[in-house]
Amino acid sequence: MSQKIRLPFIQVDAFTTEPFRGNSAAVMRMDSGFLSDATLQAIAAENNLSETSFWKYKDGADADGEVMELDLRWFTPTMEVEICGHATLACAHVIFDESSQAKLLKFHTLSGVLQVSKLQDGRMQMIFPRYDLEQRMDLIQGVTDSLGAPPLEVLWSEGKRDAIAVYESPSVVQNLRPDMRKLGIRILPKTFTTWLHYSRAVLCLTYSSGDQPYLAIIATASLTGGDHDFEYRFFAPRCGIDEDPVTGSAQCSLTPFWSPKLGTESLVSRQSSRRGGQLWSELCVQDGQSKVSVSGKAVTVIRGEMEFASDWSSHEMDDEFGNNILSDT
Repeated sequence: MSQKIRLPFIQVDAFTTEPFRGNSAAVMRMDSGFLSDATLQAIAAENNLSETSFWKYKDGADADGEVMELDLRWFTPTMEVEICGHATLACAHVIFDESSQAKLLKFHTLSGVLQVSKLQDGRMQMIFPRYDLEQRMDLIQGVTDSLGAPPLEVLWSEGKRDAIAVYESPSVVQNLRPDMRKLGIRILPKTFTTWLHYSRAVLCLTYSSGDQPYLAIIATASLTGGDHDFEYRFFAPRCGIDEDPVTGSAQCSLTPFWSPKLGTESLVSRQSSRRGGQLWSELCVQDGQSKVSVSGKAVTVIRGEMEFASDWSSHEMDDEFGNNILSDT
C-alpha cells in the first residue's frame, strides 16, 4: 500500500485587505524539497487558482534570521511561469505571518533573486525587473480583433511575456469583451475520477486560431482625478488564465510606461477585474540596476492540508489524444 504525501495548504487573497477580493493564490511549503515538475503541475491544476506558489528554505539557509534566503516557483493550472506578483506577495504574507523575526525575504526564482520587505504601514514591497517595451503598430489590428476595440497604441518587445494595449479611457478598458480564442492557444485543466484512485488533473488542448506573438496582453488607460493613476486588465488564456483578477508582475512594464507619461515615479493603480485590487508601484534602483517596486497587502482565507498517494504519478494518465502528459518520464 502506497504512503500518503501530506502538504500544508494556505490560500491567500493578494492585493487586498478584504477576503474574497484581490487575487487568490495557493501557498505550499516544500520542507522535503520540491516534488517532481509533473507533481507540482498536477497540484496547481487541482488547486485551479491562477497561481500556486511552492517555496522552501534554501539549503543551509537560516530559517530564523531577519534575512531569509528561499527558493520559489510559480505554476498556473497549466504551466510553470517565470514571474508572478500576487503569488509572491501571498507567499511573503504567509512567511512574515509565521516569522516575527523576518524583515527581508530573498526569493530565488526563474527571474533571479526577488526581494520582498515589510513596510511600516503593513504593505509588502517587492522589487521586480523593469521591462521597457517597444511600440508595435503592426500588432494593432490583431489586438483590435482580439479585444474588440482599437487601442491607441500597442507595445511589445521580443522575448517578453506581456504586450500593452493603451486605450483612451478606463471605461473602454472596463467594457472590453475579448475573444479568448483569438488571443491564442489555451490550455485548460480537465478533472476526472475513477472508483480506484483520487481525482487527477489532466491537461487538454483547446483549439485556437490565435497567432499573436505575446503570451499575455494588458489593456490599460490613465485616469484623471480619483484615488489612482491608471487602470488595467490582464488577459492570458495561453497561460491558462482567461482574465487574471490582479496581476502584480504587469507592473514590470506598466510602471516604466506610465511613469514618464504621468510625470511621477510613484504610481497607484487599480486592476478593474470583477474582484478588483489596488497596487502601489514606483521606479527604483537596486544594485545599480533600474527596477520596479510593487507593493500591496494580503489576507489569509483558507488553511488546510493536501493529501495524495506518493506513487500517484505511476498511474496511467492519458489525455484524450493518448498522451501521458503528467507522467514523470
